[in-house]
Amino acid sequence: MAAQMLEAKKKRSSTSSMWILTLEGRGSLQKVEHATATDVLALIKKAFEQHGVDSLKEHTVGFGADGAAVNLGVRGGVSVLMKDDEGIDWLVTVHCASHRLELSIADALKSTVFSDINEMLQNVYSFYKRSPKKMVQLEGLGEALEMAVSMPVKASGTCWLEHKIRAMNWISKNYGLLIAHLNHLTEDESFTSADR
Repeated sequence: MAAQMLEAKKKRSSTSSMWILTLEGRGSLQKVEHATATDVLALIKKAFEQHGVDSLKEHTVGFGADGAAVNLGVRGGVSVLMKDDEGIDWLVTVHCASHRLELSIADALKSTVFSDINEMLQNVYSFYKRSPKKMVQLEGLGEALEMAVSMPVKASGTCWLEHKIRAMNWISKNYGLLIAHLNHLTEDESFTSADR
């Protein structure tokens, strides 16, 4: 099953998609046109139909998703629609444990030194992402020092911890080059204070 999920992840397009697993181990990858509970429920039904399951009510026991309102909202999320509109009163709704853990870690680290590190990671990414001139200079410095340089890694996203780790690894790998470039920028008169 892990191989199927990895293969599906590789095939994802730039549009949002949803991975749906059933108890039988069958799955379906569906493109989400509109991220509304009604549309997501329609895609779940479509995925079931593709596997020969014509009745959602007769074959559904649980629904697991991240905590987004579209999925678990108490007034109109997918789980509420499945219970109310589809008549699946017994539906067991589960907030994804991985997402909950990431949210808990993010909350726990808000008032610590890690919030400063997080801000630094975000600032480094934005600093180079928003200025092609600065990125070209960083790459030029890397070439002069015979070091391969890639774009800094964005420190935020859906896989919060993974993004943070990748961003910190980029900083660690390119630390000397980054400091040299920032020092150069403080001395370069072609950059205005607004650019810095």
